[in-house]
Amino acid sequence: MDLQETMEDPGWDSEGSRDEVLPKLVEAEGPRLHALAKRFCHNPEDAEDLVQEVFLSAYRGWDNFRGDSKVSTWLYTIAARACMKMKRKRVGEPTNLASLDELLPKGETRMATVPGPDEDPLTEQMRAEGRAAVQQAIADLPEAFRMPIVLREIVGLNLADIGGILGIPEATVKTRLHRARLRLRQALETNLPVREVPAYELDKTICLDLLQAKQDSLDAG
Repeated sequence: MDLQETMEDPGWDSEGSRDEVLPKLVEAEGPRLHALAKRFCHNPEDAEDLVQEVFLSAYRGWDNFRGDSKVSTWLYTIAARACMKMKRKRVGEPTNLASLDELLPKGETRMATVPGPDEDPLTEQMRAEGRAAVQQAIADLPEAFRMPIVLREIVGLNLADIGGILGIPEATVKTRLHRARLRLRQALETNLPVREVPAYELDKTICLDLLQAKQDSLDAG
């Protein structure tokens, strides 16, 4: 039985000891835990310490896990609490959050594409400024909105797992994600650099589809 099957099987804990399962868990979830930690820490060293703290807490609390959720959900619950605890201990918000390009507002005058190697320095500078604006917008989110958006967009968890980790209903998770995205878009609308998107950057297939849809509408009267 592989780790994924073990994690989703309610009887996984009867088939392996702590020392057998945890190393596999470190290998499977370590990268995503590092991604989460880096969004709440000032530097890589703090992120590494946080991840080690999470796995150490899981090791020590292994016997307290009842198996009524996936072990990965339990692990991220520990991680979320560690992030919140760390935040309460220090003054100020972290500023080294990674960019969430998929949350950038899509408009005719805003660019959210990665610049190519031949792009001019001005374009690269605008891209860097845009990334910084996204980072700051995420850092400025209230904790109630920030944790769900990071767990969803960075870690890649589903709504049910996020709800289990944060101890809130799935519907509440959905609402907070929606509000977080709205706040991000509103913040970015005023802070992202602006330049017109050249016509050649529009996807040819999309243009043809739009043209066909327009023609179908005219034909239908």
